[in-house]
Amino acid sequence: VISKSFELRYLSNSPKADGETDFKGKTALFTTPQRVDFLNAYADFGKIFWNDAKLNSEVYPLENAVSLLKTLKPQPSPQVRNRILTDEWTWKGYKPDKEIVDAEELRKWSSNTVRVENGELLFVSDGQITRNVAAQNWRCQLKADVNIFQTENFSISLDNCAEIGKDLSGKLYYKVNGKKVYYSVKDQSAGLVKINIELDFSNKRYNFYVQDQLIADYNLFSDTTSKVFTKLLVKGESGLRIDNVYGSGNKRLTADTHYPFDINTFLDEDFSPAKALGNWNEADYDDSDWLSAKLPVVHGGERFKEEDLYLRKKFTIENINDFRVANLYLESLTPSGIIYVNGKTVEVVHNAGSVTIDVRKYLKSGINLIAIKVDAHEVSPGQVMTHTTTDRHTGWFAGRIHLDLLKTAYIKDVFTYTDSINGNRAEQVIKVNYQNITESRFKGKLRMSVSPWFPVEGAVIATKEIALNAMPIEQLNVSTLIIENAALWTADKPQLYLVKTELLDSTGNIIDDYLTTTGIRTISQEGGTFLINNKPELLRAPLLFGNRAPFEKITVWDKCPPLEYLVQEMMMIKQMNGNGIRMSVHDSKTGGVNDPRIAELADQLGLMLIWQTSAWIREGNVFNINFKQFQADAKVVRNHPSIVIWQSANHPFNWFGWEGITTTYQKIYDEIIAVDSSRLISPSADMRIMYNIPNDEGTKDNAGNVLTPKPIWTAPLITRGSMDYIGGYGAEWTTLRKWPFLEKDERPLWYETNEFQTSFLNSKHRAYFNFEHDESIGQPNWDLVKGKPWYYVPSYEWDYDKGSIGRRLEFSEWEASQAWQALITYETVKKIRLMDYDGISWCNLRGGANTATYQKSLIDYLGFAKLAYYANQMGFQNIMAGSNNVDVMYGPKDMISPVVLNIGNYKKVDLTIQLKTPTGRVVETKQFKNIQLEKGRSVLNVNPFRFSSQKEGLFAIEYIVTESKK
Repeated sequence: VISKSFELRYLSNSPKADGETDFKGKTALFTTPQRVDFLNAYADFGKIFWNDAKLNSEVYPLENAVSLLKTLKPQPSPQVRNRILTDEWTWKGYKPDKEIVDAEELRKWSSNTVRVENGELLFVSDGQITRNVAAQNWRCQLKADVNIFQTENFSISLDNCAEIGKDLSGKLYYKVNGKKVYYSVKDQSAGLVKINIELDFSNKRYNFYVQDQLIADYNLFSDTTSKVFTKLLVKGESGLRIDNVYGSGNKRLTADTHYPFDINTFLDEDFSPAKALGNWNEADYDDSDWLSAKLPVVHGGERFKEEDLYLRKKFTIENINDFRVANLYLESLTPSGIIYVNGKTVEVVHNAGSVTIDVRKYLKSGINLIAIKVDAHEVSPGQVMTHTTTDRHTGWFAGRIHLDLLKTAYIKDVFTYTDSINGNRAEQVIKVNYQNITESRFKGKLRMSVSPWFPVEGAVIATKEIALNAMPIEQLNVSTLIIENAALWTADKPQLYLVKTELLDSTGNIIDDYLTTTGIRTISQEGGTFLINNKPELLRAPLLFGNRAPFEKITVWDKCPPLEYLVQEMMMIKQMNGNGIRMSVHDSKTGGVNDPRIAELADQLGLMLIWQTSAWIREGNVFNINFKQFQADAKVVRNHPSIVIWQSANHPFNWFGWEGITTTYQKIYDEIIAVDSSRLISPSADMRIMYNIPNDEGTKDNAGNVLTPKPIWTAPLITRGSMDYIGGYGAEWTTLRKWPFLEKDERPLWYETNEFQTSFLNSKHRAYFNFEHDESIGQPNWDLVKGKPWYYVPSYEWDYDKGSIGRRLEFSEWEASQAWQALITYETVKKIRLMDYDGISWCNLRGGANTATYQKSLIDYLGFAKLAYYANQMGFQNIMAGSNNVDVMYGPKDMISPVVLNIGNYKKVDLTIQLKTPTGRVVETKQFKNIQLEKGRSVLNVNPFRFSSQKEGLFAIEYIVTESKK
């Protein structure tokens, strides 16, 4: 079997059903109750078809990502160049008077019963301690580490809302409505174990976890008369130990549905008294109590608001006089910071872009110290955008850092890309910037070589040497290497090569080297079609927003998560038959991310990236784009084959007419083309917002005004794209059926212009991408998040149901809600493919935005698949069959007109079409043999037909594509 797909259809004997019938809209026949019944049937069949009976399947567990990450390769290090600082740094978070505040908080735990010992709270005698906390009366959680298996007769009570403990019988228990419930845990680890209690006052229920194992599953409070949690009471015998007590609470907000509840830490104690910062940027400072980690190091969130991040690294240089240059490279200090070397201020960094500084004059022979302060961050009121969480303290971080100690001549930068591919023969361009800082000419050689690197390393397959007689300045060498029998990089087969550049002196000694990895591949849009390696491709690239679980990290890890989370998200996309990511990580109206780790992983995992950089803006004035920073960021990641499109903005509102559009395009284009001429450029993701948008040729605008064509509008590499949310924002089915030829009352919310849609789609020069596909919603499986802060909290998108379905779907109808999202997802993807779009980007991949209440995502916040995930998986198959329209009700004269969609090579296939009941019973089967699919991105219509056993009612029509045996 090559592919399987299904469509739910109502078979009617009424002539009114003839023609293309809407689900809801101008040709619709369903009533609202019938639409809901339709969706329930869709959910029931979908659960069978996708083998997810309870809709509780985790898409790609984090532990799988951890395992996969171990098989991926770090970027190669220089073999000759002296590179240091790549290992662990010490770090801490600190704000003024932290030690005073910390000492006062610690005193609140004091009693004759306990003492602080070795960074833990130890019961030295039998007794009880009470800790007052800020009143919690909506939802909250309390976490702690406790030696529950090694201690006897203890209890922990959250003001009687929840009580857990061990009684005199030696049994562990938790209380439900005044009664003890005993439990056991197989893994009774020695020492401290994690416990977590989640209170939900709206339903007077709680969850209780031990070592992440759910023990009490949303049970009634221990005392159901409890109305508020203000006191933590702990009773214990001598030997009870407690550490890392963390309490966070939430208050329901109703003023704006975009911001449903707040986030507030009410208790945070690690029983390790904070120390004053002192002379932290001096070499003799004692940092033994600091933490240690490999970069990036991230700090932040409301829990650590106003705490700046401090980092230190000691290193030894035997003889500094051996080196003329010491380039300190920092990927990012986000949002800003200060760099010190040996106690002296070297640089004040004002933005999140990469920084390279020659710190040679600050270094000495012997022990040196680099110290860095990263400023705490809070999104300013004027920068708040509608998808952030209510925690505005987005994680601040130091990206990866290294120090290169260089001599009198060295390589500054290498940029490599594939200029052309002819069969398996590729022309690989290598641009090398090298520096001579002597007082005379440098005579030697520049040697470049290419060898297989991933997934398997191999011998050099191409090399070139260039004789140098270099003046004492920075110079550029451009060479082309011919690669025979090249293994091309594609998303399906991500082959990578090592490009090594070496600088040799006049005696043949290698004095410097520069190693980078890349893929042999080209990107183009000939004939108006998106091509990879001269072959048509469909870019299937959902948006990446950030917002990772667990909830206390939702803000901290937004812009810089641990690597395994990036791997997890990429594999979620790969398993959905996706082949790309549209970068849309942002916490405010301006500023994205330029994280090279994402490109490094995507290179190896096989994903194409629509790249944003830290200069990206979400909305507002287009001239707020930091054009120079865009170029600097692009230089950092431009060797990565996974990046296929540069995109500098999401949907800025202020374009200032034709002059503003072309001026902005020119500024963006000039900056990028100066550093990279190998990728497509999309200045904005949303041409719709330009208003009076120009046609593809730039000769007139949507209002009919004649324009003076500007070369930049049709410049090479400029590509087109918009946000064609065909079935979103409460749009009726009519919009999908008629797209893009719509009357004014048929347009989706906020969709003002569409006259030139076909101008872009039919362009013979430029591709056209749907950079934000659909905006429909699907509620999560609420059973998986009982008692979480976002449990039964409606999304601001809830009213979209009224437009698309006829009424709001209630929480109890979450399966129907997911069915609606899946239905419109598949039908829209199919329509987009039939119309020959070049790319689809769903907004967005996984939940978490809007404080975990955003429901447009394909995967819920905790990583569980929604039906729309499976629908995209179905629609994203390279070869897929279905009907050639979006008719949901077949009348007595309607014919089923099958179509087979192909992305790839010629293929001969068979098509089996089965009529099934919603429970999966086969009613009738039709077969079509030896169907010849054309190569590229092709559409093949199959002969229309009717099932002979057609009866009134709901049926699933399943399309199965198999390889032909003849």
